[in-house]
Amino acid sequence: MILTVIMKPSVYKGIISSEKIEEIRRSANIREIVSEYVTVKKTGRNYVGLCPFHAEKTPSFHVNEERGSFKCFGCGAGGDVFRFYMMMAGVPFPEAVREIAGRYGIRLPQRPLSPRQKEENDQNQELYTITEDAARHFRNQLCGPSGEAPRRYLSERGISSSCIEVFGLGYAPHLWEGLVSYLKKKGCSFDLALKAGLIRPGQREGSYYDYFRDRVMFPIQDVRGRVIGFGGRILDAGEPKYLNSPESPIYSKSGSLYGLFQARQAIQKEGRVILVEGYFDTLSLFSHGIHNVVAPLGTALTRTQLQILKRYSQSMVLVFDGDEAGVKAMARSLPLFLSERIEARAVVLPGGKDPDDFVCEEGDDAFRELIVRAPSVLDFYLRWLMQQIDPDTVEGKRHVLDQMVPHLSAISDPISRGLYIERVAQRLGVRSEQIVALLQNMRVKTDSSSDAPGPQNFMHDATERDLIRIILQHPDSIPSVVSTGVLEDLQDPEIARLVPWIQRCLESEGTIKADLLMQIVEDKQLQGLVAQLAYSTMEDIVDWKRTTVDCVVKIQSRKIQKDFERNRTYILQAQEKGDHERVNKLQLEHMDLIKRRKQLQALRQNLI
Repeated sequence: MILTVIMKPSVYKGIISSEKIEEIRRSANIREIVSEYVTVKKTGRNYVGLCPFHAEKTPSFHVNEERGSFKCFGCGAGGDVFRFYMMMAGVPFPEAVREIAGRYGIRLPQRPLSPRQKEENDQNQELYTITEDAARHFRNQLCGPSGEAPRRYLSERGISSSCIEVFGLGYAPHLWEGLVSYLKKKGCSFDLALKAGLIRPGQREGSYYDYFRDRVMFPIQDVRGRVIGFGGRILDAGEPKYLNSPESPIYSKSGSLYGLFQARQAIQKEGRVILVEGYFDTLSLFSHGIHNVVAPLGTALTRTQLQILKRYSQSMVLVFDGDEAGVKAMARSLPLFLSERIEARAVVLPGGKDPDDFVCEEGDDAFRELIVRAPSVLDFYLRWLMQQIDPDTVEGKRHVLDQMVPHLSAISDPISRGLYIERVAQRLGVRSEQIVALLQNMRVKTDSSSDAPGPQNFMHDATERDLIRIILQHPDSIPSVVSTGVLEDLQDPEIARLVPWIQRCLESEGTIKADLLMQIVEDKQLQGLVAQLAYSTMEDIVDWKRTTVDCVVKIQSRKIQKDFERNRTYILQAQEKGDHERVNKLQLEHMDLIKRRKQLQALRQNLI
């Protein structure tokens, strides 16, 4: 589809206008916002400090108060005041705009809500209030006379008093109506407390009892620090050992991570996130000074959780049990890490210890050393597979290849895939060409049985990102770019997901506005990508018009080359089957591709 650029009145209601956003941007003092998170000192025209987004000893983080921008010359992070707040607070663009506007007393138009949306919004606000009230009640119980035993238990587990405070740990006494009575005094709705999973209906009509009893309580918070649910561990013997809140309108297990609110800044500073299995693993590591640690909530890792973590770091270390069940659970998560282009490493603690035991017995330095030396999850999985079978037999080699080839195929970066192919070939004593042939056969079968796109041959495509960066920062380029239809050929996974929103913006506004895109895009990760591309400097692009042409030609040439290769494969398949009619049809398509390539060569001159 090629879009015609026609100016139309905006169809988006409740959207903050570009003029209002620019007013907020001018009014906000980026140095004041940054100083809440980073200590900066005046150096020449800039303010300089240690970057909050990666670990460094020499300051490379610069804030330009006049321009309202920041830039780290170490990790490359940069942008305006909204981009900084989005990265630090983990909030989407519209929320960053509204919160910064509120700080500077700038009134914004209220977004119109339907009656149903208003009802849901009001209900959620009440749920947040109730869960916070419950968390306060549990904290008070832990600090009071009834909390002596759980306080002693936490101390014996090595959980520091400061950690207890930071995570807001509490205690639910062995009472049937302790929380029920507290919520009643607060005037809370029992219907909503029931919906939040805090209480249960009793046998008598209108009666309720506490869901959590005689348990150490772990408040679960969202990235804004709001309590959304709880986990509770029983003190004495009994089952279940752990009891977790059921899902509610404000709490989703698959979309939440324990400890992320406390770990956000440490993750960005360390440049990696450590994933452990449970509450005490998180708390014990935190008590020993390892703060970049989070845990899923009793479920296998989900794509949603990984996408949330990617906002803070692309590097992750999994710490898990080394038994067969633990390794298989890790293997099930491999496709997620590969498809999300995450650098994932694996640590199995010696002696079957969990992180809690290990760090208490061996210390934090020993744990950090294991993290630094951790192999990639693919290397670890390959090593484990070869320990389960005899790699010297034909059957053993074939078993390992059958398990590894789907994962190799999922690696999006061609250089990384090639290196892993060489590594697997060397370990098994086979030729790398044989593994490549297995990959090609698998892809041919996938192509012929499904229309779903296969793994891409890159991680982040710099050419496609440069093109989007140009059209966001140079609106004059939009008509010529759109006229080529190149937006339909973009294949970088994140950029491809952004294209439909770009098209909506074009159809509505006749241009592409970063401020509008960041409000209508529903995915927070994509909002961050727009901000990154829209507000990054273009010092690396000397001639944006020339670069635009080069990007378009390169993207479309790549697509034609890919079509050539696919067409060649299909011709060989048809020839093997003796399907002469299909061979003739495919050869005509081949001639058409040649024609399109010649047209593309002429495009370079026509675009300028």
